[in-house]
Amino acid sequence: MNWAIVHFFFLLGMLLAGIASAQTQTLQPAWNMVGNDAGASIDATAVFGTATNPSAISKSVISVWSWNNKLKRWNFFAPGMTPQEMAAYADSRGYGVLATIAKGEGFWVNAQDTFVYDPGVVYFRMRMRGGSTTEEFRIATSSTAVIAKARSQLALPESQRSLFAIGAIAAGSGGFNTGWSWHLKDPTLEELAIELCDGKPSAVEADLVYWLNSVKSFCPWSSYVYAEGN
Repeated sequence: MNWAIVHFFFLLGMLLAGIASAQTQTLQPAWNMVGNDAGASIDATAVFGTATNPSAISKSVISVWSWNNKLKRWNFFAPGMTPQEMAAYADSRGYGVLATIAKGEGFWVNAQDTFVYDPGVVYFRMRMRGGSTTEEFRIATSSTAVIAKARSQLALPESQRSLFAIGAIAAGSGGFNTGWSWHLKDPTLEELAIELCDGKPSAVEADLVYWLNSVKSFCPWSSYVYAEGN
């Protein structure tokens, strides 16, 4: 491998990171240079997902690469692989597995299709108290206030998590509400809401046109924050 060329592209990547570092970016098919300006390190598994625990953008990403200048090797991440498969592939080719992307670091994303990349979005899994796990749904938010609320709920025992999800209903899964034909836009976590929007996820799915056109919001009182991640 020509290390001079690799080093050139590494330095070029660092230079371009400042240019290509808008926190929310629309990535195009093929290679995209991205910079981490999220204010903190990016957890590759949490953002890009894996074959066993996919994220909302996993299907759009073929691979992610960064250059480790200290070890003089590439770190790679492939959402379509399991962690074990990535480790084996990296070891067979002398790569490292990309775990975190430091603040201010540039990296490359090989995209399969056009998608919006926003590392500031955090996903939470919601469950219905006393209900089946089949009623589980997911919310996505970049609101620091909502994220803080959700994480404070997760610090409590499940029986004490009193806040439920509420938000406007939109058609489609949104790329993250797996298993449902709807998702919540700009969700919040509250203790009180009108009864009209209360219900079960399965009830919304069964009569989606009514919920979209008449109720327009969903606030399942029995829901609670079950876990972080998608």
